[in-house]
Amino acid sequence: MEALLNIQNKLKQTMKKTLVNFMKYPQDKLSPEYIETRLENLERDWSLYRENDLKLYSSLELENSDNIRECMYDDAEEIYVECKTHMKLSLKKLSSAFAAADSHNSHVRSSASSVKLPKICIPTFSGNYLEWATFRSMFVSLVHNNREIDNIHKLYYLKGHLIGEAEQLLRHIPITDVNYIRCWELLERRYNNKKYLINHILRRLLNQKTMHKDSSILLKNLLDTTIDCLSALRNLDVDVDSWDIFIIHIVSEKLDTESRKQWELSSQSFDSNELPSFQSFKSFIEQRFRALEFVEIEPKNAVQQPIECPANIDVTSMLATKKSKMQCEYCSQLHKLCFCKKFAKLSLEGRQNFVVQNKICINCLGSNHNVNKCKKLDVCKICHARHHSLLHNVTFSVNNHKNTKPHIKAGHIFSKNGNNYELSDLHSNRVILPTALVYSKSSTGEIKTSRALIDQGSQCSFVTEDTVRKLGLKKFPVRECIGGLGNSTATKVNHMVKLTIGSRVDLNCNLHISAYVLDNITTLPQRNINANFNNFNWMQENGLQLADSMFNEINHRSNKIDLLLGANIYSSIIKPGIIKSPTGSMLAQNTVFGWIISGT
Repeated sequence: MEALLNIQNKLKQTMKKTLVNFMKYPQDKLSPEYIETRLENLERDWSLYRENDLKLYSSLELENSDNIRECMYDDAEEIYVECKTHMKLSLKKLSSAFAAADSHNSHVRSSASSVKLPKICIPTFSGNYLEWATFRSMFVSLVHNNREIDNIHKLYYLKGHLIGEAEQLLRHIPITDVNYIRCWELLERRYNNKKYLINHILRRLLNQKTMHKDSSILLKNLLDTTIDCLSALRNLDVDVDSWDIFIIHIVSEKLDTESRKQWELSSQSFDSNELPSFQSFKSFIEQRFRALEFVEIEPKNAVQQPIECPANIDVTSMLATKKSKMQCEYCSQLHKLCFCKKFAKLSLEGRQNFVVQNKICINCLGSNHNVNKCKKLDVCKICHARHHSLLHNVTFSVNNHKNTKPHIKAGHIFSKNGNNYELSDLHSNRVILPTALVYSKSSTGEIKTSRALIDQGSQCSFVTEDTVRKLGLKKFPVRECIGGLGNSTATKVNHMVKLTIGSRVDLNCNLHISAYVLDNITTLPQRNINANFNNFNWMQENGLQLADSMFNEINHRSNKIDLLLGANIYSSIIKPGIIKSPTGSMLAQNTVFGWIISGT
């Protein structure tokens, strides 16, 4: 074991020296061949390091020794990722420079004009089906059909513009003259699926959200998505020029009531025997959202929409609201009774007596109706009966509601057996939450790694105070209230930040998000997965590139969450691809950050 540890230290030092030497190498002397050779050596050292790590894992018995191995592996992985990132960025810059130079030389030979055209850059392709048509069109016209470029150079250009899943497909095929046609056919066979692309585009066109209010932003999104889908269909040789009536009918059904009314009024000016064109419909939408941009002013006393937060965040309610004009029945201040701090400080008996004496609804704490006429669907967050959480206790629940469930303690569940309930442990420490390691950009441009929890159930994103301080981000003052399950006291949020995050897998992925600042989001519980190591073999068999190594959760310094990414950017990070474990208890989902894992 000691010999293997020495070898691992030597390999880590070799990779670190490779990174240092590459950063010192003069940029004007870099060549594609030099970078390719460095990459091959780096991949060889990393493969050997991983093989030795598996040997160490099988031979270690003490927990302390295992922790030492994990720390060594984390450090070596960071060196490998950083070194490969710099090399791929340099290789990409050289590829773009060569492509621009070839385009410029061709332009000079064919024209005597002195006008300097901008550089033509081929976009990178990550394996997203929707990006294939654009990438294929440009690559075929600039490289594939260019007879002046040899096949070996075409393959070099092709590999230089692939990232993510597409890059993995061709990663182990060497750059030779005979392999270009083979690589191109592999890409064509996998991604040039016209039927799938058309179905996906049509689904996106038909499933646009219906507008419930007139909004310039929603109108622009509706129009831009429609035009984008039509352009994508044209690129796939689909004739959409005669689809005007069909498209107008689909999109007009998505408009809000007022916008649709205005469209019908404007279309009456046409000849009754002449059908409106999509161009006239487009002009109407553009004129309307331009007009709305001038008149849309947020009212001072507008009530903000609720913010949904996941249950594992230590906050007290899934609601963020400003003051309303409703007067509190207890303290006569401008807020609802359910948000009254003085009322919440009363004893349980005092709160119950006040509600009964003043004939207040026990479900929503409103004073203009009783519980039988209450239209609120909310129930007690503790026992799920039809009364407010501030009024919960066993006696009060049983006396007022017939179908009342027993009180459920945190960390346990009840299973019904005849007429009795048996308490059994809820093994929440075996649940894996979807997390990802992301690149966070500081105010000085420095790239740092943060751990993000991905939660589709949250309408907003959050960041910890410690992460904001490390990144040096500027905080903007806000006044919001966020609360939690089982507690009526609202937590005030005083700041919001704007930050940029990137992917370790797709270097071209940059997401700009706004996040509320909290002192702490959550801490993942420690997982005991050493005994069930075979349960994770299916990930390696499927070749999944994890967004966050699950085995890092054993380490105490890796279980802290720095970011929470909510549903506001969830659709921007999800990619096609879902894989279940053989037992069906775990799920892997493909994202721009890599594969995220969740389940038990």
